[in-house]
Amino acid sequence: MITGLVVIGAGLVVQLVRILVARHGTPVPEETAAGFPAWLAVAVTLLLVGTALAVLAGTGPMWASSATTTWVLSAPTDRRGLLRKWFHWLAFTGLAVGAAAGALLVALFRLPLVLTTGTGAAVGSGLVAMSVLLQIRQIRSAWTHRPLVAAGLLTVLFGLILEGAGWLPRGAAPTLPTPVSSALVIVVVAAAAMLLVAADRRLGRLTRGTLSADAHVVPAAATAGNFLDLSLLLDVLELRRWRRVGRVRPRSFPSGRWRALLVADLRRQFRTPGVLSSWLALALVPYVVAAVTPLWSPMCQLLTACVATSRLASGLRAVSGSAALRRGLGGGDRPLRLAHLVVPASGAVLWCLGTAPATWQNGPWLWIVAATGATAVSYRIATRPPMDYHAGVLVDIGFGVMVPWGLLRQLCRGLGVLLSFSLLVRLLS
Repeated sequence: MITGLVVIGAGLVVQLVRILVARHGTPVPEETAAGFPAWLAVAVTLLLVGTALAVLAGTGPMWASSATTTWVLSAPTDRRGLLRKWFHWLAFTGLAVGAAAGALLVALFRLPLVLTTGTGAAVGSGLVAMSVLLQIRQIRSAWTHRPLVAAGLLTVLFGLILEGAGWLPRGAAPTLPTPVSSALVIVVVAAAAMLLVAADRRLGRLTRGTLSADAHVVPAAATAGNFLDLSLLLDVLELRRWRRVGRVRPRSFPSGRWRALLVADLRRQFRTPGVLSSWLALALVPYVVAAVTPLWSPMCQLLTACVATSRLASGLRAVSGSAALRRGLGGGDRPLRLAHLVVPASGAVLWCLGTAPATWQNGPWLWIVAATGATAVSYRIATRPPMDYHAGVLVDIGFGVMVPWGLLRQLCRGLGVLLSFSLLVRLLS
């Protein structure tokens, strides 16, 4: 199974590289090498910036362990001097990541190399400084990632509507006059420099409580990477989201076992922040792929349907991952899992039905295959047993590299089902 996944994944990467080379190489027929539209470049930029700011704000980014907080920051020392080195490393990392994101935009949208990478580097370092100022409470919480993400999603929505109506030329590359683009780069670089200087001067205002508030996120990410178990980090992030909710209004459950379990799972979805909004935002992705490369829209619908369905399977994951919870609820394991599969399966059907027009030209009934595949994949992944690290068999692949084959086999649970439905969608389309 893993060999098949590697072969299929390598084939998809090769096809993507061929498409990118064709777009930037010699001229090819218009129907096979249409350029990416300008509104998509703007939307991707806004979404990248908003996501980066959300990640930085969620991880601190300035944090200190309990030992550092107790023994170092409690002493009468220069706190700004202690934190400057860590801040400079973060700013340099943001600069490098921003330059890499700019290079990606150059490869996708045919943008100027020097201006785009320079702007990306300035934006990356400026986002690090902005997140530090947010942590110090020097910038109001209104200047967060939500307006940027919302602007990116609205740009995608209006771009699809206007291009579908014929009011925008298809494949119009994003171009700006040279004086305007140069002035824009200068403004971005100047703003990033001002934010970096402001954040560097105010590092001493970071309190011990602020530095240790999100200190558990980074160690959880490191532990999840060491043990190859992403659920360790997801559990911490989910607990953090529920703490932000604070309290909810108590309501009684209806009579009947199945009805009570179904209502509880529905309330979990509506009360969990960000689940429904991301579920709806993913519906735009198949339409974007259908507008740019219609051949890949069925595969994109299947993959995004799996992601959207997994967002609704939190109740199924909680029940499957806790034997104590199943014993407390009573009944058999299979009836409990099937009861918590109703919400993800219904969400998969509704989501695929809403994105069916994106794949209608490839096949009118492909959305049914995508909904079935997303439900099966989500159920397979959500019911994965806990990681068994004693079953890990190390395989020597040469050059002194040891691959934990047993752990990889456990991590690939559900990918075989996804591969089967991917091949089925490819054959039917």
